[in-house]
Amino acid sequence: MIKDEHEYRVSKSLVEGCDRAIAAVERDEDKKKNKPYIWELHYKGAKAMKKMVLSEVEEYEALIKHDPSQPVALTINEFGALSDLLIKARIGLKISQEELAKLAWLTEEQIKLQRFSN
Repeated sequence: MIKDEHEYRVSKSLVEGCDRAIAAVERDEDKKKNKPYIWELHYKGAKAMKKMVLSEVEEYEALIKHDPSQPVALTINEFGALSDLLIKARIGLKISQEELAKLAWLTEEQIKLQRFSN
């Protein structure tokens, strides 16, 4: 999960790197012909990495574009994902960690600890 602008920039760069890796693998006709299993592993690995990171980038972009005057609809599948939910709410509502702490009845330090424990 992307938690801030720095992670967002790094993730966008990683997507671009995956695109370059995919293009390089696609051009490697020698490996595709002589070592098809290795070629397929490299190709599928780069595609899977791109898909995973791109979904996180798209989720973060949706959160930062969210109108904070509107409710943020988020769901979690497990209790351990609660801290991620709080971070997403903070990003979508465009509130500070201090404001989130007050809303969640936590201290700002607890919010910061949750942010870095994931």
